[in-house]
Amino acid sequence: MSRLGVKPFAKVSPPFALLVCGFLLSRLWFWIQGLTFNDSCLYWFYQYLDVDLLENDLFASLWRLHAQPPLLNLLAGIGLKMTLPLGWWFWRIVYWGMGLAQTLLLFDTMKRLGVHAWLAVALVGAYMISPGVLLFENWLFYPYPAATLLILSTWLLVNSSENLPTRGLFVFFLVCSCLPLLRSLFHLVWLLGVIAILWFLRPKAWKRILLTAALPLLLVTGWYAKNLILFDTFSGSSWMGMNFARATVFRLPDQQREEWIKEGVLSKISSVGPFSPVERYMSLIAMPDATGFTCLDETRRGGSSPNYNHLSYIEVSKEYERDAWTVVRRKPLWWLGKIAQNLLIFFRPVQEFGLRSGNQSSIEGWESVYDRWVNGQIRPSDINKAVDGRLPAVSMWLALCYLWVLIYPMSLALGFCWIGTGRGRERLAKNALVIAFIIFNIVYLMLIGNIFEYGENNRFRFMSDPLVLILSSIALNNGFSRVKNRIGKNESKG
Repeated sequence: MSRLGVKPFAKVSPPFALLVCGFLLSRLWFWIQGLTFNDSCLYWFYQYLDVDLLENDLFASLWRLHAQPPLLNLLAGIGLKMTLPLGWWFWRIVYWGMGLAQTLLLFDTMKRLGVHAWLAVALVGAYMISPGVLLFENWLFYPYPAATLLILSTWLLVNSSENLPTRGLFVFFLVCSCLPLLRSLFHLVWLLGVIAILWFLRPKAWKRILLTAALPLLLVTGWYAKNLILFDTFSGSSWMGMNFARATVFRLPDQQREEWIKEGVLSKISSVGPFSPVERYMSLIAMPDATGFTCLDETRRGGSSPNYNHLSYIEVSKEYERDAWTVVRRKPLWWLGKIAQNLLIFFRPVQEFGLRSGNQSSIEGWESVYDRWVNGQIRPSDINKAVDGRLPAVSMWLALCYLWVLIYPMSLALGFCWIGTGRGRERLAKNALVIAFIIFNIVYLMLIGNIFEYGENNRFRFMSDPLVLILSSIALNNGFSRVKNRIGKNESKG
């Protein structure tokens, strides 16, 4: 690790060993309770190519993938190429490995930021056994790898922030480049934002920053350029319009939407719900010519679920996007109200969303206990009323994850203060770059995830929860230190 400009973990300590043992024992316990790895999403989730293509024509199909960035389908394809049950065990071990990595990286990050070891153990331990972590760790989907990459990139930056070594910076940017290639929510703009933060806070190192970011930036830009050349869309995913329309057009009252379609304000595409089968759009757009490639031409995957990588979805999505922006221009205040509603969904327990992993029954009792006593969800039965705004303010917050509703803004506010910390706070000033990176990611996920998406906004929060936990650990550590110092001063005076 040191050859890469990254400091390895410190020697094994009792807190470190306790976390490793706790992780292994907790996974064994929940396995006994029936929690198992779920790969059924391969056959019906929108994000995956046809299983037969992933198994037998992986790289050619990935090259012609416009619906999603490539890394999730690459991971799925590698497992499918292995003889069963080796593929299942491959995914199982990879996700367990990511879980252990998250645990140890979070602990070491907190330690390097000055948090007391046992406080870090308590916070990381609570995160490690949270229902959301347990469910996403047992699901072949991208939230868990994305959260792991965010934690890893933060840890790498903590290691490199003091003098920004060339090798350490390169590894950091390389890990960052994996996020836009895994999850389209992390746009190329996000990667440019990361580079800008480092440049702004360490202007003297601008040449080194640009040099080490060049290849990782080229990888992401290259994938976007490929999509521009082949599919006329400079992005990691061609679905932006469909997602945006779901968050805007299809939250209009049905009568108003139908009137606007008749008046020509909205296109006829808005008479059909986003992510409908190709057959529903055939009379509404000019269908593309056949390309000769199964992943672009077949309307169904394996003859059953829709193929959302069909070439027609590119034009469909563009039509939806135009309609979505029309709604935003005509009803800006209404749109802001819908974003506020999205934020309420954002603070639901992360494991509560439409696409269920099939493992909920295995941890149902633990989920109820954790949400009530750790997340602070006092009235879970009122969650849908809260999101729809049908509850008084106090009752509404009690139906959400009250703890996270509090610590998100508090952590962000403290983080902004720490970035500008002056004398007497040397450690915080030294780590301003890391704190700025953490804040940028939290704010980015809150804004982008809630402006352009609707329905599973709490799933986006899962990726930023560990970063909020890091900021919270610093705040708690500082608070405990102040109390301890005051007690010491009072005792000395006495």
